[in-house]
Amino acid sequence: MSRTAFALTLIVLLSAATATRYPVAAVAQPFEAITIKADGSITPETAPITQNGNVYTLTSDIWGSITVEKFNIVIDGAGYTLQGNGTWRGIQIFNPYNVTVRRSYDVTVKNFNIKGFEEGIDVFGYWGNIISGVVISGNNVTNNSVGIRFSSYERYSNNTIIGNRVLGNNRGIVMEMGHVGDESGNIVYANQIADNQVGMWFLWLGDYYGWKPNPFEMKNRIYCNNFVNNHQNVVNAHVIYDPDCANVWDNDAVGNFWSDYDGIDGDNNGIGDTKYTIDSNNIDRYPLMVPVDISQKALDFPTAPATPTPIPTPTATPNSLPTPSVQPSQLPSSSPQETESDTNPFQTTIALIASLIAVVTASGGLLVYLKKRHSRTETAR
Repeated sequence: MSRTAFALTLIVLLSAATATRYPVAAVAQPFEAITIKADGSITPETAPITQNGNVYTLTSDIWGSITVEKFNIVIDGAGYTLQGNGTWRGIQIFNPYNVTVRRSYDVTVKNFNIKGFEEGIDVFGYWGNIISGVVISGNNVTNNSVGIRFSSYERYSNNTIIGNRVLGNNRGIVMEMGHVGDESGNIVYANQIADNQVGMWFLWLGDYYGWKPNPFEMKNRIYCNNFVNNHQNVVNAHVIYDPDCANVWDNDAVGNFWSDYDGIDGDNNGIGDTKYTIDSNNIDRYPLMVPVDISQKALDFPTAPATPTPIPTPTATPNSLPTPSVQPSQLPSSSPQETESDTNPFQTTIALIASLIAVVTASGGLLVYLKKRHSRTETAR
């Protein structure tokens, strides 16, 4: 084989290796903005979501976001991944344009892997709307700026955050509550809240220059959760002289597991002998000595929230769905590590371009070298 033929063969092999490692198909993948509209329709129609009555189910991973404008529905991720590009919201639930005031939302979001967004799950209410009946259950919410956020200019109650793994976010769970009255009835139960900069973050959205309660009685009931290796477990945020927010950190029998709790359990009942104090308005009276099994606890939840019953629809759905890339039961550890499958198309594009440039540069240099060597050989002859 001549040197030139050898060089060309090497170039082809390098190019094939690069194409195999960084498939071109990933470069062309668009970021999808999907909407479940108020009339129940899905846009775009090609979105990998099937509808069976009021139950919407993913059929593949999505690189993009989902906006929810319809209420009284279940959105089932079926173990698939919703991958972001570092901006916007993975799933946003709100009353669009506030044309009709809502007194309840009744939306369940479950079994998603949500990663790489400004906000993983965002539940928002304008003036006059009451956010009620929202269930966030069994999701893996990782590596976002904010994991799960509830925010209302009015109020919200009777919502449940249960059995989620909220890992590696800047802020794990954010709760911003309204200008009007005391709030109560929200449950945060059996979640793994780990490796975040801030585990839970609270803010009062009151009249900054008017009368202020001290403290603001949010009254969220937060118990049977694992707070593990967060830089700060809980933050009471302030914008302009805002008061602290007061919440309930046990159910009068058990509280939460805190990885930085340094108390002892002298009677071996599984509960620390001293309280875990966040601040003067937020005290866990029954801190747990060992982490809870959140999957089992979620199943044992005494008043598990009901999900809407599917309504038959003439719309045909596939008899079988593709196997999810991640089953809902296959949850990540408390220290999620990015794998090759986590790499988003933007990163793949950059890597592909860099690799091709390297191949072209090396190949060009090799050809020039061989040409000069061939010329010197001919001269010597």
